[in-house]
Amino acid sequence: DYACSAHTDCGATSRVVLPATGHNEKLTYTAASCEVAGKSEMICDTCKVVLDTKEIPATGHAWGAGEVTAQPTCTTKGEMKYTCSVCSATETEKIATNPNAHVYTAGAVTPATCVTPELTTYSCACGKSEIKQTDAAKGHKWNAEKTVDKAATCIDAGSKSTHCANCEATKDAEVIPATGHRLKTQKVDPTCTKGGYTAEVCEVCDYLDSVKAVDPLGHTWNDGEILVGDEATCEKAAVKTYTCTVCNETKREVEGSPLGHDWGTWFISKPATATEKGEKTRKCNNDPTHTETCEIPTIGHKWDSGTVKKAATCYEVGTMLYTCTGCDNCVAAKKNATLEVEIPKIEHNYTQVTTPATCTADGSTVVKCSVCGHEAQPAVTIPATGHTLERDTDHDVAPTCTTKGSFAYKCKNCDYAEKIDRDPLGHDYST
Repeated sequence: DYACSAHTDCGATSRVVLPATGHNEKLTYTAASCEVAGKSEMICDTCKVVLDTKEIPATGHAWGAGEVTAQPTCTTKGEMKYTCSVCSATETEKIATNPNAHVYTAGAVTPATCVTPELTTYSCACGKSEIKQTDAAKGHKWNAEKTVDKAATCIDAGSKSTHCANCEATKDAEVIPATGHRLKTQKVDPTCTKGGYTAEVCEVCDYLDSVKAVDPLGHTWNDGEILVGDEATCEKAAVKTYTCTVCNETKREVEGSPLGHDWGTWFISKPATATEKGEKTRKCNNDPTHTETCEIPTIGHKWDSGTVKKAATCYEVGTMLYTCTGCDNCVAAKKNATLEVEIPKIEHNYTQVTTPATCTADGSTVVKCSVCGHEAQPAVTIPATGHTLERDTDHDVAPTCTTKGSFAYKCKNCDYAEKIDRDPLGHDYST
């Protein structure tokens, strides 16, 4: 458009059409990346109008060979990591489990010994395990001195060997000769009840040789004495105590018989009448506390000699029945009177009964009443005599090199027999 410049106030304009210049084309690019598409644009560099647009496809990642970031095992999957060489992007993928790729953990250890190595057990979570040697065997450590494995005795050889300090292994075994008996004379004096002997006795093993038996001495009793409380009484015999003057053992024996009552004269404590019985009493001169009382028949009747109605015993009185043979009163009454009179208890008739003692059983002495069997006092025990042994050479058994022998003894008073072992003689290789 053109305006009039001659006259500022005329306002006239004139328009002239100019021909178009055409676009000034310019091609621009936006590069494509691995994951995002690019583009190319044709634009007018003058008017900036986009004249044409074309897409440039995304290039895609350029993955490398990849690296293993987690190895697969027999129970877990592994992992592979890939990196783009263009944009450094990463991508992972799982690696399948490997049944042969065990992951072992050390467990129980079996220590090494002198002859076996150290072994360690390795275990996998899948349950599989294996044993591996983790150290060598130590080897024996032999002691400098030999150890006695079996001590020699008087008749048997022993042995010794070199021992390992760390285990039970041994080597270089050696025989220790038997020592032989070390004899000394031993004497055991006899006692009142046991025999003695003299013999050659080994100080080590008690082997006996050349045994000579000595019979028991037997007790040497003193004259005995009657102790307080053991004196004889009217109903009990005395007991005498004897003491052995050698060993002080004692025995008790009944001495004699009970004294029996020594009755004094009767005295009338209640006179009899024609209708009432009387009573008479007497005392023992040995013990005034012992008394005896009897009835006195009534007077006036003509009594017969009487009939025993109940016999007296050592424990109970008896009864005597008297009948009047015909006094004036009984004739007038036409009835014969009767009278019962007490018969005193019978005195015990004590005798001594002795059951002899034997070698193994006690005997006894007791004082019994021959009428009723009453024992005047508890039986006195006679101790068993014990065996009186003497040598019985007919039944000796001689020892041999390997078997025991024995010395035989028998009792002089019974069939008892016993043996004393004799050790084997042992071998004599001197010849």
